Amino acid sequence: MCQEMKSIGGIVMKIIHATQQATIQNGEGHHPIEPFQLPQTPEELQKMLQSEADKRVTQAIKTARVKWQRDMEEKVEALLKRAEKMAEKRISEVEKEWLLKHEEELNEWKRALAERELELKAVYLLTEKRLPLEFTPFVISEDEAKIQDRVQRLESLWNHTIQEAIAEYQYGNSPHVVPFRKKT
Repeated sequence: MCQEMKSIGGIVMKIIHATQQATIQNGEGHHPIEPFQLPQTPEELQKMLQSEADKRVTQAIKTARVKWQRDMEEKVEALLKRAEKMAEKRISEVEKEWLLKHEEELNEWKRALAERELELKAVYLLTEKRLPLEFTPFVISEDEAKIQDRVQRLESLWNHTIQEAIAEYQYGNSPHVVPFRKKT
């Protein structure tokens, strides 16, 4: 107990000294510091120390709370910025996916249209040369020039075959007829 009183007495002396220094430094134009009463009993001293400790803890808690709130606001702001960037990136990715999908569809349509145009070109050339349209699958190609070349070759073969059949018929030989089967 005696040792406690000495350490408590030292603390009290520091408090008194600090109070006196604050009073001296206060000077004019500042609020006066309230007078300090020394505790008369160890219980009062304990109360005073507990009160002082509570004030410091409360102040520390307030300071920590302000710092924590500031840190949390900064973190929330950073997360919001990150979320916006991710949303923009996601929108960009969705747009890219949409564009790729529709570009693939467009390319498919272009390919189908090109095939249809080549088929129509083959039909036109066969009709123009008065050749049977049944030959269309044989003359279709990836290139219009090839189609024209195949139609030309087919026309020359067709005309040659017809000329031979006419010649055989004229000389009294019956032409060699290959039965034609229709597709069913």
